[in-house]
Amino acid sequence: MTDNVNNPAHYGGKDNPFETIKVLEAWLTPQEVVGFLKGNVIKYQSRANAKNGAEDYAKSSWYANRLAEFIKTVNLPTAPVVNPKQAEADGKIIFAQAAKIQILRDGIRGAMFKMASRNPLRSTLKKLLEIA
Repeated sequence: MTDNVNNPAHYGGKDNPFETIKVLEAWLTPQEVVGFLKGNVIKYQSRANAKNGAEDYAKSSWYANRLAEFIKTVNLPTAPVVNPKQAEADGKIIFAQAAKIQILRDGIRGAMFKMASRNPLRSTLKKLLEIA
């Protein structure tokens, strides 16, 4: 009898070292594995009522347990530690850089418009400006 929850045969089976989940955990970064496992928890929870019912809830639980064990094994923090003052300062720096980029872009566009008004290739330059 096939176990569709714990070690489905179509994914290689429990004793196969190349079972898909094992390969993914070997190939992906720890953060990517966490994302993959979280995604599967959400996927099976969200579709259970419309698709496989109890089996999907069991699969969601399986992935949630695998996620908990994986996090313990690789010693990942459960949540990032954020310094609110540093985050605010970083946000202000990013905003200021974005504003400078916009000013530069506007200046370049203005210069191109001036060139377009004096240049016989005006229509080509205007088309380029529409794309930018």
